[in-house]
Amino acid sequence: MQPIVVDRWIDVDSVEAKTIDRYTTIRKIIKVGVETGKIQIDNAGYMWMKDTPIHAELNGKLVGLRFAAKALN
Repeated sequence: MQPIVVDRWIDVDSVEAKTIDRYTTIRKIIKVGVETGKIQIDNAGYMWMKDTPIHAELNGKLVGLRFAAKALN
């Protein structure tokens, strides 16, 4: 199996991400994956399943999905 190479990373809560086909389904899968430990989120907010980035197709390109860092104050 060849490694997944994403063209760029986008925030999963962004307006742009909400234009991805089946966005609601993807959000549900991410939620379950994080809760069960199957999906890990690194310090920069990038989501991974083992060594594979969580990704989707947007306008014919692969985009990696990440959670934006939010300030606590």
